[in-house]
Amino acid sequence: MRHLYILETNQGYGAAIIAGLKNVNSDLVITVEPDGTFKASDVQKFLIYSEEFEVVFGSRTSTTLIWEGAYMPAWVKFGNWFCAKEIEILFSGPSLSDVGCTYKLINRGALNKVKNELYVEGSHFSPHFMITCIQNHLKCAEIPIHYGPRVGE
Repeated sequence: MRHLYILETNQGYGAAIIAGLKNVNSDLVITVEPDGTFKASDVQKFLIYSEEFEVVFGSRTSTTLIWEGAYMPAWVKFGNWFCAKEIEILFSGPSLSDVGCTYKLINRGALNKVKNELYVEGSHFSPHFMITCIQNHLKCAEIPIHYGPRVGE
């Protein structure tokens, strides 16, 4: 396996993800935070959906998949859901429930269509990415994923 290390001097979650997306050359790209909050086994769900969809968004809003100790108080869950519904309605998107989930998959063709339109470098990159994909008429779907407590500080 070949590893690629990218030095991104701009600060922010979005800056790091954009740098990675612009430098990757695989057929499928999965983004996820390395804080232990997500299950690696959920990759199987993403791969199954990738057979029919160009972009697959994870959702942390299924109550049965939120583990004890995960940071998902009611106001966070509602805020993510509310913003997701705004995007769904304003941009004629697919059914959405979570704009803050970082667990996502995009295929090479779709990434090539959107990567030069991504510019939000901060923590609000995720909804920007979703809107950009929808505005580019990519075939998108959202799937429920496991969400657990953060590991470390």
